[in-house]
Amino acid sequence: MAKETPIGRLRSHLGFSQADLAERLGVTRGHVSHLENGVVQPGPDFLMRLLDCFRGPMQAAGVELEDVLRGRFRHAGRRGRAA
Repeated sequence: MAKETPIGRLRSHLGFSQADLAERLGVTRGHVSHLENGVVQPGPDFLMRLLDCFRGPMQAAGVELEDVLRGRFRHAGRRGRAA
């Protein structure tokens, strides 16, 4: 099993399904899966779209981007808290 990436942890924590995120980003669910499993790496433009998509829900949930990227964030269930 592949190690879950920060994108996957954050998506799950914020209550998005892969299909939800794919629709918001205009990509396939398979592409989201590949991003989460490290099969593909997002480019700078895609990362900006991803951040725009997550910005509001992250603020509402009190999640800091730095914690997610540094691995200090763990899944705590739908709309849970960052640790």
